[in-house]
This record gives sequence, structure tokens and C-alpha cells, in this order.
Amino acid sequence: MNSTDWVSTNEMAELLGVARVTLMRVKDTGYVREDFHFYRKNPTSKRGAFLWHKFRTLEKFGRI
Repeated sequence: MNSTDWVSTNEMAELLGVARVTLMRVKDTGYVREDFHFYRKNPTSKRGAFLWHKFRTLEKFGRI
């Protein structure tokens, strides 16, 4: 796993041109898949931070 391929939620939202809350809502709908498009930095935390795979997520949203 290349660490430069993974970005924070804020960075991913900025790359997509959407608000952070919008990205989190999309995540909650199941449009993007956990462990493919994103993963939890701390899986034991209920409200943990996420890291997003930059290229897979941009591709899913049709940005590349």
C-alpha cells in the first residue's frame, strides 16, 4: 500500500469538490466500499477518522 495513495476525508472532499459532510453521507449510503475506497484509521472507534484511496474514489465519482 503506497501511503501517497491514501488521503484524509478533508483532502478527499476537496479533491472531489464537495463538502466533507457530503462525502460522509455518500459513504453512509454504501456508494463507496469500505476497505476498497476507504478504511477506518482506528477500527475500534465508533466515530473514527477515515483514509480514502485517492484514485479509486476519484474514479468512482467520475473525476478521472
